[in-house]
Amino acid sequence: MINAKSTKAQLLEYIGELQADLDTADRKLQAAQPVSIQDRFNAFRFEAVAMVRDVYRLGLFCRKGFDQVVDEFKTLCYNKG
Repeated sequence: MINAKSTKAQLLEYIGELQADLDTADRKLQAAQPVSIQDRFNAFRFEAVAMVRDVYRLGLFCRKGFDQVVDEFKTLCYNKG
């Protein structure tokens, strides 16, 4: 209970509780908002492009590492012969 004799700590705690309640209500309101098909498509397209780029970069990373291993084996084979 907040009144005129409440301490600063009590007031700050009460404000924190109110802020948490406000954040929860805001999240519920955002979740209740309908999302248009165009927005869903744009989000899907963005995620698909990001995934393709990530897979491509992973392939480059793997090929670069594999090429280094192959070069090292070639160097070892040439030095023995």
